[in-house]
Amino acid sequence: MIAGYGYEDPSVSKTKTLGTNLSCVLVTGSTPSVSFTVPDNGKIIIQVQAYVLGEIENESGDNKQITFALSESTTTSSHIASTERLVFQNDHQIQVGNTNLDWSATVVTTEWLLTALTPGATNTYYLHADSTNGGSNVFVKWGGVYPPLIMKALTAP
Repeated sequence: MIAGYGYEDPSVSKTKTLGTNLSCVLVTGSTPSVSFTVPDNGKIIIQVQAYVLGEIENESGDNKQITFALSESTTTSSHIASTERLVFQNDHQIQVGNTNLDWSATVVTTEWLLTALTPGATNTYYLHADSTNGGSNVFVKWGGVYPPLIMKALTAP
């Protein structure tokens, strides 16, 4: 059963450029999150679906990675312990002239099972993300021509 639903699909696309440290995926006018009341058993599943894009030019080596995590804050880089999750890895390069290009884009989906939460409490979780190539044109995009960024809280048995 759905306990909470966050659906970000603005008419104009939003872009979050990822750095090398986990930080909140938010931009002016859009803060992807999900709020819910913790069920009696103290367990919840958080699902995230997001479009990620990496265009890395003249980078040495392959293996570009994007990591998602959950946080209870938009203003700090701290995240909930054990929620770091590798969601994307670009492991190929394309040669164009004398330039090596890495270019990959996909919709990723991941989820977390959180246990030992306080029954009846109201929680809000925010998506945090980073990349091993932060600052090198690695993005999370949503809205406009891109798919929505969705965060769901589901009750767990």
